[in-house]
Amino acid sequence: MLAPSLMLNLINTAYYGFGQFLPGLLSIFFFRSIRPAGIAAGLIAGDLFAIGMHLAQMNFLNIILA
Repeated sequence: MLAPSLMLNLINTAYYGFGQFLPGLLSIFFFRSIRPAGIAAGLIAGDLFAIGMHLAQMNFLNIILA
C-alpha cells in the first residue's frame, strides 16, 4: 500500500534534480566563461532547496500567495 506514495516521491525528487540540471547544462552551451564550481554550487543549492520544500510540503503557490 505504501509503494504508490514512495514511487511518487521518488519521481518528484528526480524531477527536482532534472529541473536543476537543465539551467546548468544550458549555461555551459551558451556562456563559455562559466566556471564548473559555479554550476555545481547552483545544482547543490537548488536541489537542497527543492527537496527542503518537498519535505516541508510547500509549493510555489504557497510562496507567491504568502
